[in-house]
Amino acid sequence: MIKLPFSRFPAYGKEEPYYTYACGRIRALENTLVDKVRIQRLKELKTAGEVFRNLQDTYYSRFLQNIERPEDFAKIIPLVRRETLNLVLELLEPAYGEELLMEYDFRNLKIALKLFIAELSKENARVYEIGNFPFALMFEAIKEDKLHVLPAYLEEGAERAVEAYYEKHEVRKIDTAIDRYFYGSVVNTLKSEFLKNYYKIKADLTNILTFLRLKTLEKTEYLSEYLLDGGFITVEFFKKITGLQELIKEIETTPYYPYLKDGFSSYDREQDVLILERGYENYISDYIRTTKFVDMGHEPVIAFYLARMHELKILKIIITAKLTGVEQQVITKRVPEVVL
Repeated sequence: MIKLPFSRFPAYGKEEPYYTYACGRIRALENTLVDKVRIQRLKELKTAGEVFRNLQDTYYSRFLQNIERPEDFAKIIPLVRRETLNLVLELLEPAYGEELLMEYDFRNLKIALKLFIAELSKENARVYEIGNFPFALMFEAIKEDKLHVLPAYLEEGAERAVEAYYEKHEVRKIDTAIDRYFYGSVVNTLKSEFLKNYYKIKADLTNILTFLRLKTLEKTEYLSEYLLDGGFITVEFFKKITGLQELIKEIETTPYYPYLKDGFSSYDREQDVLILERGYENYISDYIRTTKFVDMGHEPVIAFYLARMHELKILKIIITAKLTGVEQQVITKRVPEVVL
């Protein structure tokens, strides 16, 4: 029987009077987030063009002026991400800011290693324009075999990924090795308990989905490779589970279950993970939403960034679905709740 160290959401942090002003600033900015009512309206619109026009009186209006078609919505994502990040980095102490950016460092590390293996130049890459370490320097360090110039956490990640790749010369192992290192080792070093919990929750919920996908494909021999260390639920737990019903029985005792219950039923009937993925996102959204009760702490600042990124994801899903003619029922199944 699984027993998690929290009844609904993991606890985090203590009061930090230094962030009183920052929290006030964030509370004002939360009004620029697209609310639940607007998202519901966007889901019900018939075309991407209507969605595009309906966003013209929101925070996104000045970004949308830079594009002419809904098909180009993805072009504004880096601009919104950069503006939001600049804001929160101004409000956060450097250590917290660096921790928030680490995930992008590892995403870029995956790209750099794959480019090097494929013997492509960095000009061919679509990289994340943010991070603690510049992509160009990262790529050169890999190319020149000078991993020691990377920050220690990236050097270790690169070494593990290279070692995993050369076992069988499988590129996919770069991703799995880096993900397992990030969640299993780096996350535990984070100063921010809020951010640490965020990634541990993601590890748990990702592992549930991974287990089901591999079970369906009858590829459970890959569990050790794909499951993420570092969650509240151990990897060993998943290796002992025999199937969906046993998994459900165990998860029933955790706070994840109310969010995953409908998804489990849908998966049992149709082998469809859409509702499970929505439950996954909704639990994370509700965890982020707990920062509404924090008046003195760094957590609302990080939460605002995560909420904006979550919002971008929702908008991209809706616009892409409208462009490709996805049925309303499927959109409803896929789009998670807004955060704040």
